[in-house]
Amino acid sequence: MKTLENYIAEWIATEEQIETIEGLNEFEILQVNILLHEEMDELQYALDNYEDVQVYENMEYKDLAENFVEEGIFWDIPEQIQNYIDYNAIARDLKYDYSEFDVEGKSGLYRRD
Repeated sequence: MKTLENYIAEWIATEEQIETIEGLNEFEILQVNILLHEEMDELQYALDNYEDVQVYENMEYKDLAENFVEEGIFWDIPEQIQNYIDYNAIARDLKYDYSEFDVEGKSGLYRRD
């Protein structure tokens, strides 16, 4: 799998693509690298679509489920009831919409819009 650094180092990226890459922050570069891994090294596609990638670094599915409940993503759940939620069941369901990544020493979960 190639990363943005490979494209630049191997002179595969065009001058326009390099200018775009230089304007990206660290999080956006991670989004592009995830797409490069997913889309089998299609640099232009990754640069055009990285904003559609939701990234949750250093999280596993159960962590994401707990995070979503705490943030009220599903609905506003009173704290007294949160102790009775089956986070493992929610985590299993999240596997249908989210994927794992391990890119450039970073790992976590992501989803494409």
